Amino acid sequence: MDTFYTIIWCSLTDWVSIFVDIAIGLFVAYVLAAIVPRKLNNERTLKDFYMHEMQDIKSELNEFCKDICLSSLPAAKIKETFKQLSIKLSDIQDSIGQNLECNVNLTSQLHELQRYITGRDEINDQYSEAQVKFAQDAVKEVGRLQELFNKNILSAIAGINKASSR
Repeated sequence: MDTFYTIIWCSLTDWVSIFVDIAIGLFVAYVLAAIVPRKLNNERTLKDFYMHEMQDIKSELNEFCKDICLSSLPAAKIKETFKQLSIKLSDIQDSIGQNLECNVNLTSQLHELQRYITGRDEINDQYSEAQVKFAQDAVKEVGRLQELFNKNILSAIAGINKASSR
């Protein structure tokens, strides 16, 4: 009789062990099949959003610089556009810093471009004009600063792509 209980007990522990192994296997499979891809997808979506926003800022700034170089904007519009770009860039940089392990800091370069353009005599002398016409040396410097900003925003986009979520 003692042997009978030993066989039953061994058989019962084997069944419990099998059940636990199956339960753990199912849990691991669920985590790998459902939770991990969802987290990776959410992270990819977040990165894509930030990269798209940075690309939009780059496009807006390039279009804005083109309009400045073509002398097609009034001084008030130039100042307001810089203000809006600065707010947008600052907000997106703060959000990136909060959500990704990535430090993006392009506001200083935007402010350098802003100081250069708004500090020019052409802005003050032609403030009431329909369009501000910049000197050729100013146009060249705007192009140089724009190129520098574009290089750094592309580096920021690459950094965002490599970053991991917080």
